[in-house]
Formats: sequence, structure tokens, C-alpha cells
Amino acid sequence: MKSGFMPDWLNAKCFVQSSSRTSLVLQLLASAESFAGTDHRRAALVEAVTALEVAISEFSKSPKAQEAFGSLLAERFDTPSLKTQVEHLGLSGGVRYLLAVILSPEQLPTHLLRSCQQAVEERNNVVHRGQRDVAEDRLRAYLDSIRQVCSILALYREKLSDE
Repeated sequence: MKSGFMPDWLNAKCFVQSSSRTSLVLQLLASAESFAGTDHRRAALVEAVTALEVAISEFSKSPKAQEAFGSLLAERFDTPSLKTQVEHLGLSGGVRYLLAVILSPEQLPTHLLRSCQQAVEERNNVVHRGQRDVAEDRLRAYLDSIRQVCSILALYREKLSDE
């Protein structure tokens, strides 16, 4: 065995022996990729959008998320916290309106936001309107955008918590 692999094995051993769990968002994204790889595109889309929903929920619950939301927005939305507003708006409203308001285009590029909005709409068509398939090219674009947005939300959640 090469000596470069030893730290990886030690890290893996420590993780397996610990009580830590992998991120649900990352598990859902991995599952979405697995479904996409086996041509289960509808399932892939549902898993990916679920990952986005969990990422938004986790972001809204971060200790200092209220600072990102800001007292002015809390007052204008007539809600005490970002978490409450996310719960009130739900997934579609959270992606369509809330993320667009609290994160600037520099923080969350518009093309990623739009792709996620389209993914949520297509997921709604699959789940609620019986859509039978998702085009492979659109699914790939959705998966890429959702993964990037989940990463951005995790980054800002960690930044806010560290400040």
C-alpha cells in the first residue's frame, strides 16, 4: 500500500468509529447522481430538489441567519425570522423570492437561481401532475445548478455561524 493512502484510511476509520453522520444534503445529491446515472431521471430530480429544500432549511436555521435576513426584511415581511419565512413560503416561494431577496447576484448568480426555480417547477410537474420523464440535458443542468446552490448556501451558513 502506498504511504499517501494512510491518512485517508485513518480518516475513514475515525469517521466510521465516530457517531458523526454524513450530510443529508450530500447524501441526497449523491443519490440524485446515482439515479441519473441509471436513467431514473424523475427520481433523480426529486432527490436533487429535496437536497435543495434541506439546504435552504439548514441555511435558515443557522445561528446568525437572522443577520443575513436583516431586521428591515423581517419587519417588511412581518415575520420574526428567516426560518419562519422559509416555512411560510415553502420551497417554491423560498427559491423564487426569498433567496433572490437575501442573496445578491454576486453571492448567488442569477442563472443558478433561475435553473433551481425551473428544477422546482419541473419537480412539481413530476410529483403533482404525473409528468413521466425529465429530459436528460435539463436534468444535468438542474443537478449542476442545485449542487452549486447547495454549496453556496452551506458556505454562507458556515460564514454566518463563524462571524
